[in-house]
Amino acid sequence: MSSRASSPSSSSPSFSWGTIDVFRTVIRADERTDIAKAVTGLRRSAERRGVSGADAAQIAAILESTLNDLVARGRSMAASGSTVAAEKTLKSANCEVRLVFGAGERRSILRRIPKIAKGDPWFLSRISKRWRKFESDTNGHSS
Repeated sequence: MSSRASSPSSSSPSFSWGTIDVFRTVIRADERTDIAKAVTGLRRSAERRGVSGADAAQIAAILESTLNDLVARGRSMAASGSTVAAEKTLKSANCEVRLVFGAGERRSILRRIPKIAKGDPWFLSRISKRWRKFESDTNGHSS
């Protein structure tokens, strides 16, 4: 998601505003996030949109250290039954990444439906257990 942003030009007092390209994106994460996959995806996305390799590596390193802390804290909070939600904007030279983090939150059925389509084994096992229980209950009552 590339967009244009204006900033004061520091190179010459005769130009009051210069225009630079800024790479902007939003990353959503929780306690189950694969950090390496998120960092690699961000780096690839930034480089595809014209961000230099050094800038992409810098924002990826910032994201990785931030996610390491949040995911570790989120796992411990979720294990104790607590929830945590945080938003942070990470910035480097020509990049701006908004990180939205939430852990320990119960997800509604509408938020879990995409996982069914992807074949999430935990979710499918829960559905099949409930289906078997339903079948056994209905078969037991009809006899």
